[in-house]
Amino acid sequence: KEINIYLQCNEQKKYAIKKRIKSQLSKKDKVQIGGGTHYVDGFINIDITSPADIIYDVRKNIPLHSSSVQVVFSEHFLEHIDFPHSVSVFFKEAHRILKSGGSLIVGVPDSGMAIKAYAENNTFFLNKLKKEWYKKRKIYKNINCALDAFNLVIRDEDADLKYNPHYWGYDKKGLTKLYKKFGFRKIKEWKFDKKIANAKREFGSIYMEGFK
Repeated sequence: KEINIYLQCNEQKKYAIKKRIKSQLSKKDKVQIGGGTHYVDGFINIDITSPADIIYDVRKNIPLHSSSVQVVFSEHFLEHIDFPHSVSVFFKEAHRILKSGGSLIVGVPDSGMAIKAYAENNTFFLNKLKKEWYKKRKIYKNINCALDAFNLVIRDEDADLKYNPHYWGYDKKGLTKLYKKFGFRKIKEWKFDKKIANAKREFGSIYMEGFK
């Protein structure tokens, strides 16, 4: 059942909502944030738009109790929120809601890979990126050169105004520094798992995992 949460709710309504969330968490201790249409079974899905279980803008906070979940998973979301403020809120809040030993998994477009491909004139990478990420998008016909493809990785704007454009680019080094800044340890690349992640995101992305 979808739970609608609004930042403008009065305290009584917020309390009632938190009770329902606590009930869900008693059955699930894994959370996906910002999954869009990619709904992950077995997870509590939180996003600003349907089909999430909890409709909420996490740029302010994550509406879950401290030390209440084992896994926080998020892919192709971080680049859609402003850096550094909202990104800092996300990492700080993810650390807060995780149990000791729990993990945060973050996947983003690999800007470092795109930069390297452009610098080396790697047309195979750029053509594959264009085909796999943008073939069904209106922008496809306007990708005329390698720089256009690179720009989309960094600045992608969707025709659907529900979604923010890409505000920031990330690579392994940049993500690792963010994990360390907010107290995560044992930071490593995450092995892509199609049971959780969106299969179409595997190419051209970097996934990292850090533990509380």
